[in-house]
Amino acid sequence: MRFSFFDQEKSDHDVLHSLSFNDCLKKTMSQLVAKCRKCRNPVIDTRDTRIISGHEVVLNSANFFRPDEDAACEDTINSLYLMEQTLPDWMISQIDKVEWIKGKLNCSQCQARLGSFDFVSGRKCSCGKFVLPPVHMIKNKLDFTILDKNTHVT
Repeated sequence: MRFSFFDQEKSDHDVLHSLSFNDCLKKTMSQLVAKCRKCRNPVIDTRDTRIISGHEVVLNSANFFRPDEDAACEDTINSLYLMEQTLPDWMISQIDKVEWIKGKLNCSQCQARLGSFDFVSGRKCSCGKFVLPPVHMIKNKLDFTILDKNTHVT
């Protein structure tokens, strides 16, 4: 899969490493917000946090709901991954409590389990092609909203 708004000579992997996340958002003109399915608390906002698939493709409002070319890989279907350099503060505080080793991510408002992290094992995805990022969220525990750049999250 290639992004239509990027240089057609670049693969998704090149795009991930060569463009800033802000450039991606400017191109799509909208943002993606993930909320806890139980309490509707906003937990991820793509203005601040990079969401990637298990195959290192940056996910944004333009490609989030379209399956990638590796849709048969279960890790890209059921989970989404976050780059640790852009984690929200509430996640960093939960990860700090266990000293960046291994644990669960719970909603900061209702304590529902939303995902987990593992900075120790370096597990490969189910298709065996990629090593998964250490922080993952469970898609069916979240509700997703696409907002235009002028809308504010409540």
